[in-house]
Amino acid sequence: MPEDVAGARVPVLPAQAHVPPPAGMEEIVIGTLYDRNVFLAGPISGVENYNYDAFEEVERLCKGAQAARVWNPASNAIKHDGLLYEERWPWSTWLDYMGHSLDQLTTTERKPLKDGRNEPYYHVALFLPGWERSKGATAERMVAEAAGIECHDWADVEAEVRRLHDEYQREDGPLPGPQPL
Repeated sequence: MPEDVAGARVPVLPAQAHVPPPAGMEEIVIGTLYDRNVFLAGPISGVENYNYDAFEEVERLCKGAQAARVWNPASNAIKHDGLLYEERWPWSTWLDYMGHSLDQLTTTERKPLKDGRNEPYYHVALFLPGWERSKGATAERMVAEAAGIECHDWADVEAEVRRLHDEYQREDGPLPGPQPL
């Protein structure tokens, strides 16, 4: 049995069967979003309208690709009862928003894994362009990776998510069940 970085013995799970992409499609990068919880991260501070439009578009595509839940920090920064957070709570700081976001990111399912840890609530974290220059998104990336959450740059998976979104939104009805990206 292999050991993790702390020297604990870690069970090896059987490999998942590889699902080839449909003919003419590129190789699968992130598997599926079907019934998975997705955490979005990226630059907000100092970006026009808090990067709301970009976050909203990614959230829409993920939901259309059958993600179970999508955490969109821009929605939480922008609106509450129709007001901007800064209008409703003018004393809120960047640290307040980051505390709320990191609290969401570190939420667990309360289902212990075989090694005794709780499973993260979010299965996938998607990082919007510019995240590398954002203090908050950089911190979120470090925490997500440490928690074992699958992390991807949006630019690397956008085409797959759009394809899956389009497949589920076909006029002849959505595809049944989970579909590989």
